[in-house]
Amino acid sequence: MSAWNAVAKLDPFKTRIDEEVSSPPPPDQEWRFADEGGTAWVFHAEGRQHLARPVILSDGFHGGPTVLNDAIHNLEFAGYPFLSELRREGYDLIILGYQDCTASILDNARAATACVKKAIAERRGEAKLAVGGFSMGGIITRYALAAMEHAEDDHQTGTYVSYDSPHHGAWLPVAVQAFAHWVAEKFEGADGFSKLVDSPAARQLLEYHIAAFGEVPRVDPLRREFLAKLTEVGSWPKGPRKIGVANGTGDGMPNGVPPGEKALITSPPDLITLYTQESGAGRLVANVFGEEQRTDDLPMADGAPGGLLDFFRQLAQAVNDINLGISAEAVYPWTSFVPSISAMAAKTDKPWDNENLYGELANLASEFDDFKFADIDERHTDVTEDLCTWIIKELGEA
Repeated sequence: MSAWNAVAKLDPFKTRIDEEVSSPPPPDQEWRFADEGGTAWVFHAEGRQHLARPVILSDGFHGGPTVLNDAIHNLEFAGYPFLSELRREGYDLIILGYQDCTASILDNARAATACVKKAIAERRGEAKLAVGGFSMGGIITRYALAAMEHAEDDHQTGTYVSYDSPHHGAWLPVAVQAFAHWVAEKFEGADGFSKLVDSPAARQLLEYHIAAFGEVPRVDPLRREFLAKLTEVGSWPKGPRKIGVANGTGDGMPNGVPPGEKALITSPPDLITLYTQESGAGRLVANVFGEEQRTDDLPMADGAPGGLLDFFRQLAQAVNDINLGISAEAVYPWTSFVPSISAMAAKTDKPWDNENLYGELANLASEFDDFKFADIDERHTDVTEDLCTWIIKELGEA
């Protein structure tokens, strides 16, 4: 196995758990959708032993399958006890997961559809469902509900919930993609991170994608195909009230990452240098042992307000773990992953123009009926008291 396997094992999209959840609450039921590649875990409301007010929340993008312990950690122990608070308010939480969270959104939407139908069948009473998800989970459920409506299949959903979902696409720095592919191309068996970047779901989610070092960034054909399929089913579910939150701010203020600056450096110097994205022609974003990746006219998305991920920090740590006499430092550890304009589903044809990425979003209309921004730019899908109490309040008004 190559020494560069530390890079190959990276999964910056996965919730990191510093310690195991010692006593995770057990689900009351487990539903398996073997043919559709999904599993749902049901947590009944406090004091109730049956399903009455279902809230389905879908997992998002990361490598491998959904791990219940990870999902519980994020929902209960990472910042705000969202699971407990939903149950205390009388809601039955259904965590929807997948056998492969890198599979096509269209494929995993089949599991979401099966979960909605199962919840309807198991529910006692006539309370409308709430259906949505975190990150890509909000896109999966958006498509599933819209497709059910298009097929005249009653989803009985009163509220659609989006939690920092990339409705106009997500941003993975081209520098990071390029480095992942460089490692895969140079070292046999060190292609895990590259494969994650090239997975069907990543290609459908990312606004700009490369499949090889030095390639020209583009909107991947799989993304174009998915957007066409979404349009075919009406783009959005029309029946439910649509609410959403962003882990980014809406004031247009940069998150502190300037364009065109060194984001990752090494000692000895100049062995690996990765740069933040700058607009314009021929912009250098990666120099890896003398090989260059350049871009033309891409948005300055690294510094845009939005939900953040620590791509450069994790890359630097992986390089340090290689133990080949190279030390790396992330000058700018965190960058935008889901710009706020994408999470809010702004009604604009040019969400990735710099003036819109960094614009005052209160001036733009949204596809949502109600929407809330975070007070500061936070880690993507961080479960915070501010956002979660707002969601619970909105569910109560449905």
